[in-house]
Amino acid sequence: MKKRTFTVFLICALALVSCAGNSHAGDKTSEMSTTDETKTVETAEKALATEAELGMAHPMRFADDITIYDAKDKLTEKVYEVPTKLDENRFLIVGGILAKDKLSAIVMEAKDPDAWPETLMDMVAIGYYDLEEGAFVPVRDVNEAPYPTLEEVGSMHLNALDEERLVFDVYNADTIDYFVYTMADGSLEELVRFPHTEDDWFAGIPYVTREHLYIPEPVEGGGVRTHIYDRKTLEEVKTSEAGEELRLYRGEEVYRTGAQSGETEWTEELHIGDATYAWEAAKEEWLHQFGITAEPEAVYMLSQYLRSNELEEDVTEADRTNEMGYAPYHVVREMPADKIIAQMRGDYLDMSVGDRWIGFWKAGYSGEEAERYAYLYVPEENIALRIAVEEPASALLVLPTAPYAVIYGDRDDEAGKFMIYTYEPRAEK
Repeated sequence: MKKRTFTVFLICALALVSCAGNSHAGDKTSEMSTTDETKTVETAEKALATEAELGMAHPMRFADDITIYDAKDKLTEKVYEVPTKLDENRFLIVGGILAKDKLSAIVMEAKDPDAWPETLMDMVAIGYYDLEEGAFVPVRDVNEAPYPTLEEVGSMHLNALDEERLVFDVYNADTIDYFVYTMADGSLEELVRFPHTEDDWFAGIPYVTREHLYIPEPVEGGGVRTHIYDRKTLEEVKTSEAGEELRLYRGEEVYRTGAQSGETEWTEELHIGDATYAWEAAKEEWLHQFGITAEPEAVYMLSQYLRSNELEEDVTEADRTNEMGYAPYHVVREMPADKIIAQMRGDYLDMSVGDRWIGFWKAGYSGEEAERYAYLYVPEENIALRIAVEEPASALLVLPTAPYAVIYGDRDDEAGKFMIYTYEPRAEK
């Protein structure tokens, strides 16, 4: 896969990573308007009925000891109106969370604005969108010194680090360069450089937990070498070639591996210290996502099974007669306790893990008029906070290093705007 093709793929997949560059921190784009509606509804906290008790199709079922509350009773919700365009032919696309109130963002320019969205576009700027300021902050722009080309801009990405700094990577012809970008002054400090070959150039994106920054390095032959840094000092503390998406958990390594036998048989494994858990593609089962919380320390894994007999009571007649011929079963387990946290049959489930919160998002619905719920599970309190989503939306993401979550409304290019909803703990009085 070529670098530019991969970049366009990331953009289309909500641009969970974005791209990076110079010293424009603080610039505001006057064409943009942002509304900030803060909701701090003061109501008596009371437990809510489960989705099954509400009679919902394909209910999300939490463990019996998990109490469900309304998120608005415990959190501050802010609503932002974000523009889809900067001018007649430049479009804004936001992606993953980089820090509180800051989302990765790119600017795409249509060659023929009258043909949008059918026309091809070029990525002309990368940076982040500041929700509080209502401004796109360019980090690298093709119109600014040192005049990078479109191909160069398409090879740069921004990733989360902390509230003041970001990780900025550049994919060159034979190296991958990583820098630390400081948002306050737009400065760059070189962190590390990895060589790569034409065939082995991508091993994954950088990611963070409360204590560490992880940077995957491609190893010739398709392997991954993970470099682990102290997130505050950026001193390298460990290097491992154990497997993909590696994280440290209570001094042990957690990572994913896969092995193929023949042309179609594939087994995926998650290793937690000395324990190994397996999913077999031949049985149509997969490890969908996993992550690690810091409070308390635990590993959470989301599994998907396409041929399952679990929760048969939640399978509808429409499920039994659909053209796919199955109703998927999703289950979230806390490890090493092997406790089922949540399970669901019929719809698809996404999970986003932070250091204190786990976000759950039902990616499919029984019908256009179905009630839409998202949840923030708080392991430390063993509660689930329900968010009623009043409009179609595309995702829920949790900041890896702090209790902060974002729901992304669907883009409406005709209206020229879309909504962003953020959630965080209420400030103590």
